[in-house]
Amino acid sequence: MAILFEHLFREHILLRGCRYYEDGHVGDLQRDGNQIRAQVHGSTDYSVQIVLNENGIEDLSCDCPYFQGGHNCKHLAAVLYALSEEGGAADGPAVYTDTGLALKLAEGLTRQELLDFLRRQLEADGHLRARFLSLHQDRGRLGIPLYLRQIDSVLNYYGGREKYIDYREVDDFRSEIEDLIQIVERLVDEENYASALAMTKRLVEGICSLVIDDDSGQMSWIMDELADRLARILDEGPDSLKGPAFDWLYPAVRDGKFSDYAVRFTDILLTYFTEGHQLRELLGWINGKLAGITPELFERRFPRPLYWLQQKLVILWNLGAVEEANQHIEDHLHLPEFRLFVAEEYMKSGDYEEAESLLLEGKKQLQDRWGIVEQYSEMLMEIYKRRGDRRSLRREARLRVLEHAPGSLDAYRDYRAIFTPEDWPAERDYIIFRLREKGVNIKRIYAEERLFAELLRALQEDFHPWELDNYEELLKDRYPNELRDLLVRRVVDMAARAGGRKHYVRIRSELWKIAGYPGGAAIVEELRRSWSKQYKNRWAMMEELGLDGR
Repeated sequence: MAILFEHLFREHILLRGCRYYEDGHVGDLQRDGNQIRAQVHGSTDYSVQIVLNENGIEDLSCDCPYFQGGHNCKHLAAVLYALSEEGGAADGPAVYTDTGLALKLAEGLTRQELLDFLRRQLEADGHLRARFLSLHQDRGRLGIPLYLRQIDSVLNYYGGREKYIDYREVDDFRSEIEDLIQIVERLVDEENYASALAMTKRLVEGICSLVIDDDSGQMSWIMDELADRLARILDEGPDSLKGPAFDWLYPAVRDGKFSDYAVRFTDILLTYFTEGHQLRELLGWINGKLAGITPELFERRFPRPLYWLQQKLVILWNLGAVEEANQHIEDHLHLPEFRLFVAEEYMKSGDYEEAESLLLEGKKQLQDRWGIVEQYSEMLMEIYKRRGDRRSLRREARLRVLEHAPGSLDAYRDYRAIFTPEDWPAERDYIIFRLREKGVNIKRIYAEERLFAELLRALQEDFHPWELDNYEELLKDRYPNELRDLLVRRVVDMAARAGGRKHYVRIRSELWKIAGYPGGAAIVEELRRSWSKQYKNRWAMMEELGLDGR
C-alpha cells in the first residue's frame, strides 16, 4: 500500500521540511522494515522516529520543541520527503508525496486515459485552463491598461464589496497574484520598467486595501516578492523612474498605508532615494518619528527606535551635514548598538582608525555586556584582517574566545583559522584548559576537535539529558556501552516525571533506541518490569508502553 503524508502538516511546515530535505539536512536515515530513524541537522540536531504499518503511519516522534508542543514539525516532514524519494521499499510500505503518487499512477495509464482526465479538468477549472495555456501558448502582450484592469478584476473578485478574503480563498488568491507577479518579472526582463512599476504599485495598493484572513503568512511572502520586484526596478531602471516612485512610496509609507508590510518598503524608501529634496523630506519624517520616542525606549534598546537613529545619521551624511552628523553621533554614542553601527559605517568607508577607536572605547565601557562586546570584538578582528595586522588580530581573537564569547563555536573556529596546523594543537590545549577553568561547557569544542574520549567524559560528568542527541552519532560506534548507559540514565529520569501521552510516547521511543545498543534489549525489559510495578497507577504510561500495570 502507498502511504501519503502531506495532509498531516500545515503548508508552511511542509515547505520548510521540503527545503530541509533538499538542502541535505536529513542524515543517518535508517529503515528497518516499518521502523524509521533519522537525524535532522540544523541550528540544533533533532532525532526523528517514524513507525509505519500496512494501512498508513502508526506513529511519529521528534524531540524538537515544536513537536513536543503538539504540532507535526518540519523535521518529520523532511524525513518523510527523504523516504518518498526511495519510491518504494523491499522491506516495508512505500511513502509518497501526493504529487509523487499521482505521477506513479499516471505512468500506468494509457495516453487516451490521460487525455480524457486532462480534458475533464480543463473544462471544470478555469484557473487551471489559464495556467495551462500560459505555460504552453503565448497569448501575446497586453497594454498596461489591460494588465491593470486584470489586477483590479482579481482584487474585486476575491475581496468583494467588503474587501475581505476568507482563509479558504487565500490559496487561490495567492496563486492568481503570483501569476501577475510573473508578468511584472517579464516586463522587467524586457526592460519595460515603467509598466512594471505601474503594475507593482497597483498590486501593492490593492493587497493593502484588503482584509485577508492569512494565518499562514502567505501574503507576507507575496509582499516580499513585490518588494523584491520594486527594488529590482529601482536598481536596473532609469533614474527618471525614481521621482514617480518616490512620490508614490513616500506618502504611502509615511501615512501608514502599508500596515503590516511597512518595514520592507520603508527599507526600500531609505535605500534608493538620494536626491536632496527627497533626503530632506525623509529627514523631516524621521525627526518626527524620533520626537515621539522617549529616552527610556532608546535605553531599553528597542530595535525600531535605534533604526531611526541610524537612518538619520546616513541621511545627514548624504546631505553633507557633517557638523550635524557629528553632533548626532556624540548625542547617542552611549547606545551600544548605535556605536556599533557608526563603527561599521566608518569601516565601510575605509576609516579603520576611527572605527577601531570607537570599538575599543566601547569595550571598556561595556565590559559586563558580553553579547554586544562580542560583536565589537568580531568587528575589530575584521578591521585587523583588512589592515593585515596579524598581531592585533591574534590578540583580539584570543580575547574573544576566552572572555567575550567563551564556548562559542564560531569564535573558536575563527581563532583556530589564524594558526597553522602545526602550531594549533598546543594553542588548542591552552584554550581548552582556560575554558575548563572558567567552567564553560565545551562539549561542542570537543566534538569539533574530535576529542571523543574527552567529550564522553564531559557528558558523564556534566550530565544534561538532551545534549546526548547532539553527540550520539559521533559516539555510539566508539563507546556504545557508555552511551547506552547515558541514554538509560536519561530515560529513567524521564520516567520519574509524570506527563501526558506525548511524554510517554517519547519514553517509548527512547526505549526503542536503547534496545538497539549492545545489551540494550535486556536493560529495556528490566526497566519495563520495574515500571509496571512502580508506576502501575499511571494508566496512560501503562497503555503507551504496553505494560499491564500488575
